[in-house]
Amino acid sequence: MKPSLNDVGIEGCRAFSFDSELCRGCKRCLVAEGCPSGAVSLYNGKAVVDASACTKCGVCVGKCPFGAVPKEAESRVRVFVGGTWGKKQRIGTLLPDTYAPEQIPEIVEKIILWYKENGLSKERLGAAIDRLGEDALICAIKGDGLLKRKEEILNA
Repeated sequence: MKPSLNDVGIEGCRAFSFDSELCRGCKRCLVAEGCPSGAVSLYNGKAVVDASACTKCGVCVGKCPFGAVPKEAESRVRVFVGGTWGKKQRIGTLLPDTYAPEQIPEIVEKIILWYKENGLSKERLGAAIDRLGEDALICAIKGDGLLKRKEEILNA
């Protein structure tokens, strides 16, 4: 519930894929109309996807009647990190990848280890991310260094 407002929030989504060859250049593109982030637009009558604006929410999956965005999509998970609500609110940082549901325990373990290693006493996870930068957390999660140093981090 409210994944973007929790220290670690998990939200289901469907994997997005786009086949530009199947786009027929409809005058009214249901994919573009349905995209909440505005990542899909029309250029010369055909749909174009801005991958950097796509939040991988999966809302557009199955919207194209010609299959440019197929109906069959893999279930994936998006992860928000560092959200807080209350007196000081912070929208959680959306990690750039989507994950298979079975990957979530490892991702959460990496987030906790990163926080244990980098967080200050009584500092919330979001504050640690703001202090050190989102890239520091994202780079640490992508690798296996935290898991290799798990005992060292937990014993510190």
